[in-house]
Amino acid sequence: NRTTNYKLQLLKSFITHCYKTKIIDSNIGLQLEFLPEQDSIKKLPFTEDEIESLMQACSADWKGAILFGYQTGLRIGNIAKLRWEDFNFKWDGKGRYRKLIGGRFEVIPVKQRKKKEVVEQSYPLTESMMNYLQFIGVKKKGFVFVEVATMHKSSLTHSFDRIMKRANVKKKLSKEEGDKWNGSRSFHSLRHSFNTFLSSSGVPQSIRMHLCGHTSKKVNNIYDHPSEEVIEDAIKRGVPEIRWENAQ
Repeated sequence: NRTTNYKLQLLKSFITHCYKTKIIDSNIGLQLEFLPEQDSIKKLPFTEDEIESLMQACSADWKGAILFGYQTGLRIGNIAKLRWEDFNFKWDGKGRYRKLIGGRFEVIPVKQRKKKEVVEQSYPLTESMMNYLQFIGVKKKGFVFVEVATMHKSSLTHSFDRIMKRANVKKKLSKEEGDKWNGSRSFHSLRHSFNTFLSSSGVPQSIRMHLCGHTSKKVNNIYDHPSEEVIEDAIKRGVPEIRWENAQ
């Protein structure tokens, strides 16, 4: 709902401009109402064990897509369209892969593509990601995750829902059912997990914002879900004990 309201505000502003410049006779944008953001379903992260379960319950292409989503925080739109050309591989004279130069790959984040000045984001290739690419066979061109790349957006959602069901990973969580949070999970939850793991490891928010492409701390905070254990440990390490027994 938050994203829809942002786009709706742009539409209302455009209609108001058309009315003020007498392109249209009435400001029909006044009738458009914003959606209630407080009723939006809260997106929640996966645990490390749940991510492993997801990768054990899917095809090779989906396994790689989940791995890259988990270790980069990229949205499904970027993961699905990731191409071999995005990697700087070195080849020998016979067209055989030799090595990766630089150990990184570059993409234009989904929400950057519509801006006037797009900025490519560089991501490091972890050992797990490189091992996966070598396992499926490094290629010169084409989509990396062919099965995922050829799916319609709605099909991607349904396919990932089926993976969660096979992996016995709950899509919806409820405190009434004994869960830690109320909310829902999807592929986008890997992005929440990515930011949460970085935060729990002490990575500064400025770095987390850079990696996730967030322009404000407010947005980045939405992707941070510290566990009760992390909060408790932070208090134990950061707040000194006091001898209250001797206080008068």
